[in-house]
Amino acid sequence: MKQLIYIVAILWMCVGCKNTYMAASSGIDEKASIILITERANKQKYKKGEVLLHIDDKIYTVDKIPEVKYAMKARLFAITQGKHHVVVSFNGNKVYDKEVFIGRNETRKIILR
Repeated sequence: MKQLIYIVAILWMCVGCKNTYMAASSGIDEKASIILITERANKQKYKKGEVLLHIDDKIYTVDKIPEVKYAMKARLFAITQGKHHVVVSFNGNKVYDKEVFIGRNETRKIILR
């Protein structure tokens, strides 16, 4: 009889300790982003002209390109995750032209030299 009481007590404690909390991942954003930054030596070069960023079929005009050490102040260009064709042009000349793969919640830095 004593063993039966112990077994029931142990089973009751195991059932009472069940974790009822579930992890929710609905708040995770499925976006990736691209930022444009420049080296200190070329900072003045990109102020004098028009910089265009082409991501697949979309074209963005970039007003200000910060230095590498001020990358946190750079404008984020939000895109979907996956493979994209990225072209950066300065006064009509291609400065950067690559196919890039960007994962979920990844920020790709493009350093203009």
